[in-house]
Amino acid sequence: MQSKIPEKFRKMFKVRGDLTGQAVPALYTLMLVCIPFNTGPTIEYILIFLLIAACIWHLRGYSNDTVKLISLSKKIPLTWTVGLFVVACTFSIFTSIDPSYSFKQFLDEIVLKFSLYFVFSLYCATIPPTLKWLDLIIKVNILFLVVYFYVMFQWLLMPTHPVFIPTGLKIINWSIQDIIFRYGNITTLIHDTKHTGLFLLLGMAASSVPVLWHKRKNAYAFMFLINFLAIITAIRRSHMIAALIGLGLAVLFRPDSFKRVALIITAAFATLLLTGTYLYHSGKINYLVHEDWNKVISGKIEPEGSVFLRIIASKLYGEKMLEHPFRGVGLGKKNIKEAYPDVYSEIKLGHPHNIILNIACETGIQGAIALVLLIGAQTLLFIKAFKKTESEKIKVILVTGLVYMCMFWLVQMATYGFRHGPATLYWLFTAIPTGMALKELNRADQAIDNTPLQT
Repeated sequence: MQSKIPEKFRKMFKVRGDLTGQAVPALYTLMLVCIPFNTGPTIEYILIFLLIAACIWHLRGYSNDTVKLISLSKKIPLTWTVGLFVVACTFSIFTSIDPSYSFKQFLDEIVLKFSLYFVFSLYCATIPPTLKWLDLIIKVNILFLVVYFYVMFQWLLMPTHPVFIPTGLKIINWSIQDIIFRYGNITTLIHDTKHTGLFLLLGMAASSVPVLWHKRKNAYAFMFLINFLAIITAIRRSHMIAALIGLGLAVLFRPDSFKRVALIITAAFATLLLTGTYLYHSGKINYLVHEDWNKVISGKIEPEGSVFLRIIASKLYGEKMLEHPFRGVGLGKKNIKEAYPDVYSEIKLGHPHNIILNIACETGIQGAIALVLLIGAQTLLFIKAFKKTESEKIKVILVTGLVYMCMFWLVQMATYGFRHGPATLYWLFTAIPTGMALKELNRADQAIDNTPLQT
C-alpha cells in the first residue's frame, strides 16, 4: 500500500495539470465575454478570483520554474516601477479627502488587478508559446460584433419594440442616422462605448497583427475594418485615431508588411470618409464633428464640443493639481470632483479626462511619473524579448501587446478608462506578452548555466 502512494500523487498532479490547462483558458474566455457586455461587477470579481486561484494551482506543479521566474522578475525595471506606482497609490490613501473610499479603490484597482497581472504572467511563462490566446480574443470579438450589430439591426427593423433599451425610451420617431449613431451609447446591452471601444481595439490588434506574419488568413484583416466601423457608429474619435496609429506601429517590427498595413489603414480611412460624407449629406454631421472649427480658426476656444471641453478641463484641473503637486486627493474620480467643486461647476466635468492628469490629481505627481515609468518599462521589456527570441509565435504576441498598449494609452490621453473592466482587460491581456517575455529572458539566462526551463 505504501508503494502505491507516490504513484497516486503523480496521477493526482497529472489530473491537476490537465484541469488547469482547460480551466485557465476557459476562465480567460469568460472574462473576455463579460468585460464588454453589461454583466455587472460581481461576475467579473468572481472570475478574477477563480483565474488567480487556477493560475496558482498550476504554478504549484512548476515550483522550480516559478522560483526562477520570480527571481528574474526582481531584476527587471518593470517590477520596480510597479512597486513605485503601488507605493504612490498607498500614500494617497492617507492624503485622501475620503480615505475609506480610496482604500476600497486601492484594493480593487491596485491589489486585485496587479495580483491578476502577476500570477497570470507567471502562468504564461511556464507554458509553451501559443497563439491560442489571440484565437480566443478573435472568437469573443466575433461574438461581440455579431450581437452588437444584430441588436442594432433589430432597432432599425423593429423600432416599436427595440430590445436592450432603457426603460421608457422611445425611438419610433428617430431617423435611421439617429438610431445607428446613438444606439451604442444608450443600449443596455453593453457598457458605455468608451470602455467597450477598448475591447474592440484589442480585437483589432489580435486579428490584424498576426496577418503581418502570414499567421492568419487575410479575411481576419477584414475584422479590423468591422471593428473600426463599430467604433465609428459609437462615435469614439480617439479610438479611431489610436487604432490607425497603433496598427502603423507594427510596421516598425515587420518592415516588409508596409503594403499590407497601408492597405488596411487606407480602407479604414475610406470607411470613415464614406461615413462622414453620408452624415454630411443627411444633415447629421454633428454626430461625427461636435465642435465649431470656425471659432478655432479665429482663435477662440470655448467649452463646447468634447475636444475643447477636454482642453479646458486639463488646464483647470492641472492648475489645481499644481497647487499641491505631491499631495493627491485620493484614488477615485469621485474624490477629484469633490475636491475641486468650483471646476466642476464651471465645466460640468468631474475629472480632467486625461490619464496622466487624473493620476496626478489622485496620487500626486509622483504617481503620474511612476505610471509613465511603468508603461515605459513594460514597453522596453517587450522590445528586449522581441530582439532575443527566434520564435515567431512569441514575436507575434509581443508585437500585438505593443500595438494594443499604444492604442490603449493613446485613448487614455483623452479620457480616464483605466479602471474597472478596462483596467482588468489591460492587465489580463498584457500579462500574456509579459509572461512570454519573462520566459524568453529566463531561457537566455538558462542557456548560460545550462539549466533548461521546464515546459
